[in-house]
Amino acid sequence: MARTQAARTLLVVALTHTLPFAVEAAGPQRTAQAWPLGEASLHLDGILDEEAWCSASWVSGLTQKDPVEGEPGAELSEVAFCYDERNLYIGARLWTPLTGRLRTRLGPRDDMAQTQALFISLDTYHDRRTAWTFGTTAAGVRVDFLHPEDSEMNQVLSWDPVWDVRTTVHDDHWVVEARIPFTQLRFNPGEEQVWGLQIDRWTPERNAEDYWCMVPRSETGWASRFGELHGIRGIRPSRRLELLPYVAGELSLPHRPDPDDPFLDEHELDGRLGGDLKMGVGPNLTLDATFNPDFGQVEADPADINLTAFETFFEERRPFFIEGDRLLRGLGPRYFYSRRIGAPPRPQALPDTLTHVDLPTASRILGAAKLTGRLTGGTSVGALAAVTGVERAGIHNQASGGTGSLRLAPRTSSGVLRVQQDFPGRGAVAGLTLTGLHRDFEGDARLAARQPRQALSGGLDWDLRDEAGLHSLVGNVGFSRVEGDSAAMLALQRSPVHYLQRPDAGHVHLDPGRRALTGWTGALELKRIGGRHWRWSAGAAAESPGLELNDLGQLSSADDISTWGSLTWQENQGKGPFRRWSAWQNLEGEWNFGGLPTGAELRSGVWGQLTNYWSINLEAAHGRATYSDDKSRGGVVLGVPGWNSVNLNANSPDLQRPNAVSGGGSCTWGEDRRLAVDAWAFGRFRPLPAVEIRVNPSATRSWNPAQYIDTLIPTDTGLDNDLAIFSRLDYREARLSTRLRYTFSPRLRVEIYAEPFMASLRFNDPGRPAGARSQHIERYKAHGLLDPVSNGAWLINEEGGQLAVPQPDAEFISWRSTCVLRWDWSLGSSLHLVWQQDRVRFIPRDDPARTPDPLHALSIGGDNLIAVKITSWLPLG
Repeated sequence: MARTQAARTLLVVALTHTLPFAVEAAGPQRTAQAWPLGEASLHLDGILDEEAWCSASWVSGLTQKDPVEGEPGAELSEVAFCYDERNLYIGARLWTPLTGRLRTRLGPRDDMAQTQALFISLDTYHDRRTAWTFGTTAAGVRVDFLHPEDSEMNQVLSWDPVWDVRTTVHDDHWVVEARIPFTQLRFNPGEEQVWGLQIDRWTPERNAEDYWCMVPRSETGWASRFGELHGIRGIRPSRRLELLPYVAGELSLPHRPDPDDPFLDEHELDGRLGGDLKMGVGPNLTLDATFNPDFGQVEADPADINLTAFETFFEERRPFFIEGDRLLRGLGPRYFYSRRIGAPPRPQALPDTLTHVDLPTASRILGAAKLTGRLTGGTSVGALAAVTGVERAGIHNQASGGTGSLRLAPRTSSGVLRVQQDFPGRGAVAGLTLTGLHRDFEGDARLAARQPRQALSGGLDWDLRDEAGLHSLVGNVGFSRVEGDSAAMLALQRSPVHYLQRPDAGHVHLDPGRRALTGWTGALELKRIGGRHWRWSAGAAAESPGLELNDLGQLSSADDISTWGSLTWQENQGKGPFRRWSAWQNLEGEWNFGGLPTGAELRSGVWGQLTNYWSINLEAAHGRATYSDDKSRGGVVLGVPGWNSVNLNANSPDLQRPNAVSGGGSCTWGEDRRLAVDAWAFGRFRPLPAVEIRVNPSATRSWNPAQYIDTLIPTDTGLDNDLAIFSRLDYREARLSTRLRYTFSPRLRVEIYAEPFMASLRFNDPGRPAGARSQHIERYKAHGLLDPVSNGAWLINEEGGQLAVPQPDAEFISWRSTCVLRWDWSLGSSLHLVWQQDRVRFIPRDDPARTPDPLHALSIGGDNLIAVKITSWLPLG
């Protein structure tokens, strides 16, 4: 049997070199022909026994990118295309010498599961920039993603078209039969279609990847290097109409720590109806609309302890906003951050007389719609509009027995428009983004004093490239304007994004009567992105003090000018123990608009992939002493000591093997004796073909000699200026993200996610800055100005008398878990059954039950949510 198999393998390799269809020259001129079915039909079963497949034109002759670049593919791969008026069909025979040993591991959609896979990429607009990829593993797991630009590794996995595939595995080969409805593709009208085509075969057993049209490691590009698919005639861009209605129900079992709380029932039952609409608008645009969207099956955000003044930004997880988001994002600032839509109402001060408050966890989205697509001539369009409703908090005063509601958020309308033009060549593009938001306060002066009434932002961006695709000039210019009540504008000026109240910043000023805030931003960078070895970049960017994007976008701080430069050497040909490696040097500098240096760092690093496909990354950085205009949270400028850091990561092969591990750590230390140590690890294990376990532990330990605590206001203390109080902080954090998945079939799986998390904060030895621009903290204890802690507060003897400053020692413990059973019961239709649990406890300093044990979260009360959601896909045209 072994000799027979060896002979068969030699025959396959010989055919690869001798058959006429296998010796076509690699390059962009390679062509494939699609065969019309006419009156015939195909049965999707993974068995290519219909007459149409016998008559079709089969292509082959793939070339290795790995392990030996440029060599012919070691196994024969044959692919053919057929079509009728509604569908494109793909058939493939993929030969392999792994008789009886071919892995067929199961996984969810978009998971290759370390199994042999075939990918077909289509540039349906034939613009040599964008591409749509349809893939399958030998186990029949669908993989689909979008290439929004001419880059192989820029893959948008959130694109989930409705299509189907079947596979069968034989002794010496496996077979693919796929059906892609033309309604799921976008293309230009015409009697005959000519589409870009790429065929990619992945063989993890050999760490091999073979391409029909070769893309060398040392060169860039993806769709620009495709061959062509000819022969599709008589089809028209679809004016499709699809409905995706859903019905959902929830059973909430909240924890009842307070039996007197009128807002907590022992159980709450809720039901909802809603749905999505997809409709073709003209030949190339798609309208997506959603009514009363449900995101009950979306996984909760990870636990987070934020010790800075700046907002924490989480990634988008909601399907409606993920799909097609590439057409709403530009190349410059983040004008649109989709998590703003439907976010919880902004926190605000509530009356002290309230004993119980029921706060909404999100703002209800009344409706939203997107219009996306690509017009003839290379123009892409993306537009989004959304309306969220009025949100109220339930309030209760136990003493008076009064129960009512308090308005927290007004009805809000949001809109985003993005227009992008692609130019001929290697991926040149320019675009325009505009965003707008309006809040309808309906005469509510209290709310109008807390939030801006309306906000506008947007700008131009571009990525221009030379003919060879070796150099790129990237840039952007933009603006923002926010309007509202003077009280809301005053709060905005004092926010961490701006801190316009800084007493020693002569280039900005606080204006209590201001009713509008305007700003601008710009950046320009020249890069070498292609070539065999050298890569480099140089650029500069600026954000004016008045720039404000956080009503609908994302911005941590304004008043910044930054410059940078980088130089990289990469080697893609194996030498010694390395298959490939690279080394780089980066230099960055930052200032504010007053000319104050706020950052200067030098980074150096090396990366290498060993011959066994392990990779190692080592990076070292040095930051020189500069200044900070936000460390005192709106106070005077303070000095920032110099620092150093080292980061080391190691990764085992991920896609090639069933089990993979990686890990790393970093250490940062400063001239002021600050120290931070981080360590993490990741493991993915497949003990059975249908089981996958992922564990991701991490731990942090840091000592910060100058952690901001509070600001003493002159009106309260008799001081001349605001006084920032700092203390030493000993911080510990540990988390263990764990995911267990069992896949019954490509259409049915259950997944469990759990994250125990613990953080410990220990503050001691408070002090005040020694003076403006000083790096030194004068400790109250050393000067005899600190009395013993009383009732969880430091008693500080300042100029205005004795002051009580809270000592915020605490433990934070949480346990968040989600269990989801998903069944794709029909094409495009699904059933979700979800159990979510959230156990959280914040233990202050004076609580005798304080404990650093993260498993303690399992013994405390938590909220449970059981939900079911059924979605049906109804194609109406």
